[in-house]
Amino acid sequence: MARDRERTRQRIEKLLEEQERSCPNEACPDHGETGQGNLVKNGHTDGGRQRYLCKTCGKTFTATKGTPFYQLHTDWVDILEVLAAIAKGAPPQAMAEAKVETILRWVERAGEHAQAVEEVLIQDFHVSRVELDELWSYVRNKGEKGGIQRRRAVAPSGAGGRSRCLHACGSRGPSASMRER
Repeated sequence: MARDRERTRQRIEKLLEEQERSCPNEACPDHGETGQGNLVKNGHTDGGRQRYLCKTCGKTFTATKGTPFYQLHTDWVDILEVLAAIAKGAPPQAMAEAKVETILRWVERAGEHAQAVEEVLIQDFHVSRVELDELWSYVRNKGEKGGIQRRRAVAPSGAGGRSRCLHACGSRGPSASMRER
């Protein structure tokens, strides 16, 4: 199991490394532009995450900016295991990994980056398309039942309602609620 966890972690890191990046600073002239040569690697965070520097505006950001893992301290694989369990029918209340509110935030973020999350859940956690539809239905229903209010996301499996990602996962970047954190 430890080997599978490490393989999944390495796959996520590879996806993050391969994604096209642009400066996330909206005031930067190169904001949203990829391939401009303005971004350079700039060390790592204390947690080991790759940091980047925009040579145009001088702002730094991490490789996880614009992903469901941005500013989270929980291990990526733990989050994905919880999402896989929910997709397979386990209620968040039955999970000891985190508070229900925290798990619902992870589910919200996953919905905003549905394409990349689905790829990992299918390949590394053996979640079926039917189970993914269940997960996205859960995401949609939680918002309607007065849980954490969320914007709807279009899941590549067909459930959901909003936009797809343009980052490695196809997202258009963090939602307003994510930018506030």
